Amino acid sequence: MVESNRSKRRKPSISKPPAQSAGGRQYFGNDSNVRFKPLIACLVFVVAICVLYPGLVFQHKIFFASDNQAAVSFGTVAERAIEEGVYPVWNPYVFAGMPSFASLSYTPHVYPVTAVLKLFVDYLHFPVYLWLFFHTFMAGLGTYLLLRDRGVWFIPSVAAGVLMMWMPNLVAAGAYGHGSQACAVGYMPFALLFWDRLWRGKGILVYGSALAIVFGFSMLRGHLQISYYTYALVALHLLFFGGARFVDAHRGHVPEGSALPRQWFARLTGGGARYGSRTAAVEFAWGTVVFAIVVGMSLAISAVLYLPAHEYAQYSIRGASQEGGAAYSYATSWSLHPLEVLTFLFPYAFGFGKDLYIGYMPFTDYPNYVGLVVLAGAVMALAAARSRFVWFLAFVAAVATLVSFGRFFPVLYGPLFKLAPYFNKFRVPVMVLIVQQLALVGLFGIGLTAMLRAGRERARRNAVLGLAVAFFVFMIVMLTQGVWSGPFAETVSGNVRSGRNPQEQLMVARVVGNYLFRDLVRFSIMLAVLLVLLFAYYSRKLPALVLGVLVLVLGMVDFYLVNRNILHPEVFREHEALRIIVDPSVRDRYTAPDTLIDFLRKDERPFRVFPIDSPQRPFSGLFSSNRFMMFGISSIGGYHPAKLKVYEEYLQAAAGALSRGDFAPIDALNVRYLVSASQFPQQQRYREVWSGTDFEGVPRYVYENATGFPRAWLVQRYRVAPGQEGLDLIASGEVDLSKTVLLEAKPPAEPETADSASVGSVDVTKLGFNEIRLETTTASPALLVLSEVYYPDWKAQVDGEPVEVLQANHIMRAVPLAAGEHEVMFHYDTSHIRRGLLISATSLGVMLVALAIGIVLSTRRRIASQRA
Repeated sequence: MVESNRSKRRKPSISKPPAQSAGGRQYFGNDSNVRFKPLIACLVFVVAICVLYPGLVFQHKIFFASDNQAAVSFGTVAERAIEEGVYPVWNPYVFAGMPSFASLSYTPHVYPVTAVLKLFVDYLHFPVYLWLFFHTFMAGLGTYLLLRDRGVWFIPSVAAGVLMMWMPNLVAAGAYGHGSQACAVGYMPFALLFWDRLWRGKGILVYGSALAIVFGFSMLRGHLQISYYTYALVALHLLFFGGARFVDAHRGHVPEGSALPRQWFARLTGGGARYGSRTAAVEFAWGTVVFAIVVGMSLAISAVLYLPAHEYAQYSIRGASQEGGAAYSYATSWSLHPLEVLTFLFPYAFGFGKDLYIGYMPFTDYPNYVGLVVLAGAVMALAAARSRFVWFLAFVAAVATLVSFGRFFPVLYGPLFKLAPYFNKFRVPVMVLIVQQLALVGLFGIGLTAMLRAGRERARRNAVLGLAVAFFVFMIVMLTQGVWSGPFAETVSGNVRSGRNPQEQLMVARVVGNYLFRDLVRFSIMLAVLLVLLFAYYSRKLPALVLGVLVLVLGMVDFYLVNRNILHPEVFREHEALRIIVDPSVRDRYTAPDTLIDFLRKDERPFRVFPIDSPQRPFSGLFSSNRFMMFGISSIGGYHPAKLKVYEEYLQAAAGALSRGDFAPIDALNVRYLVSASQFPQQQRYREVWSGTDFEGVPRYVYENATGFPRAWLVQRYRVAPGQEGLDLIASGEVDLSKTVLLEAKPPAEPETADSASVGSVDVTKLGFNEIRLETTTASPALLVLSEVYYPDWKAQVDGEPVEVLQANHIMRAVPLAAGEHEVMFHYDTSHIRRGLLISATSLGVMLVALAIGIVLSTRRRIASQRA
């Protein structure tokens, strides 16, 4: 551990073996059996995964929450396209079309680890969730290796690894369809480990190249927000320990290791005899340069994914605001209110989640629980093992917690949102808590080591005092039982969202109060158990190994009680519809066409559906369904957290028109059918053509829209109305979109206005993922309007000659046509993806070679030093 000489004199090394028994030395010290310890740790991590996910490991069950369904929906139809030789980079089935690759919603064959794991699943019959198990295992192993490298004893390091794997936040991410998030977390401890070793001078070539690969693979996994936090974690290490170097210089202490080349360090410090501010400044500058190079190489490794995503960001709702990112209010919706830090210890303090949630976020399925055992260990680390690395972890935990407050702590979040590169592209500030939780788990491992080596007499007295406090807390909790379902419930009932009236809200609040009471009882009992274990250890009734194992078991029980409600909400809320771990037959039923789908697929013409709950709520509920795309049915609705900004604006304009009974903006989207959750009164505009139930037995009604536009049409009138001006015209209904097109700029060729009612004809000959072909006939120059979403990567050719694609009606495409017959082709330009793939493959190859060279050189140096 890099510490000043003064700090080493003040605190003994945390890796010093306990003096009480040989057994303690065997299991916690640096003994000759060290080569077996990583294997034992790996076996423990595998067992922990099996205990946490028995249904997925042994019974071949699957997760099937709403976000899992969204992934299955596009994956099903896209895989069929890949089998036919088409790599889909555009999704034509949601929001009238949006990028699938650039939006990171579907990026097959990009992440190398997936291909390797798929071999184990396909040929060795491993569970289908091997991808989740592997990355969960990585999170545990990385935490273990980080702590072992910092001198933490074996059992505490293993315990920290297991508890990181079982962290409710991480478990929930995998369970609720955020697989890329859960997988990206697995790289976080390895990134910190490699940078920490690099900073301490353990081998810049080995750990620099390894870190670049870790960063790059984290990016390739496709959850850029977690990858961003991984970069930030390493940057915090640079800032913290870089600042600490200046403290060392001020005190005249020479650090044990340096990221600088040895010759530089020796020259600057006079052979290691002195350490001044100049050396500290050079070291910090060198570390910054190395970090920048590593980040640059990692971005090059992930270029195939990063470049399209970076380009897409400026057009999505995440990056198209005036600030160049997501709108501040949108980006901070899921901010953690400071009062909700209570959920770190009491998961039911704000109702846990779902319909019981009474917190300040729009909604949530689970709390950000850290647990009594982890927090107790972290407190012990701060109290008894105050090394520089401990303070660093505490610094990281504090910064991450403050960032998670989002709009509730604008003093920090505001400047970060405005000034930190790319920070304003992300939403859900509470997602940063996974960084806090990694730091706290690290502190727990150090704190458990400190518990095991604490002085017996004083520690025993503290344990007795703690038991008295735990008993007092238990008695207070028992005496206040009626408060939680009475006054507490009455106070918080106004925060209940699921109740329709005050009586229902109070009923739900009482349920919350009862759960919170159980929470407090559990907390006081577990606190007492932990203190009893410590008292028995300090009284020489328990060996160190047994205490370490029992603390781990207690932590696992603590997490299991919360994870059980995350993984099995149907038990927690006594509602079978909430079940998320299901038999594969449930997914098969979801992916099988029902009578509604069969009816829609009979129409072979190009068309879109408008999923609608009711005319009063046109863009909510059923509108967010992604199921239609699984069967190749295009919808103007759907769900994606980063849809195109122009489409969001168009829907807002359409909502204004619909409120006046004007369907023109919807008609222009080639909507032929309305799929409704309720029955509409008959109108001339639409008529009921089918009714029945969907695959879940829910009533559905299909109405045919008599005024829907075709997928493409010709016009001879245009009006230049850019941006908001065009949206206002669409919302007001002042322009007949079937005869006049609204353009962002004047077309390169003027159409001719004709008196004839018929401008010409358009025949759609191909509608593919990445290509659309049309045949047109017009007697005079005209504008072809295509009811497909405009995006710059779509290019066009008329009779084989490139033409400019015009942005029409705010979200559509248009091209000018001369008189006569023409073949028009629109194709998605994938050149930047191919270029990114070349950059990624080359950069990864370079880093692998650098890593191999570094390993060879370090091995040679080690052998030479041993011979010397």
